[in-house]
Amino acid sequence: MKRWLLGIVGVVAVIALGGYVFREPLLNAMFERMTADMFVAQDTDAYDPGLAVGTHVPQLRAIHEGRDLTSVGTLTGTKGLALFVVRSVDW
Repeated sequence: MKRWLLGIVGVVAVIALGGYVFREPLLNAMFERMTADMFVAQDTDAYDPGLAVGTHVPQLRAIHEGRDLTSVGTLTGTKGLALFVVRSVDW
């Protein structure tokens, strides 16, 4: 029983040591496999996500801290603005 258990512990130790020694190539291979089909060369579907990056946001009407806002520029600070627009659930 002790020899059998020692053998299993030895095999696990060798696998762990091999995983540690070859961790960079293993991580790179895992990353490549996980992201192989993540990006496409060109967008061919009919989905329209809305405004393109860099285009101006159209006028809006919102109430922020009791004031009427009609321009996104009034919300922009020194570090810019992160604006998330969510479409209504009731389509």
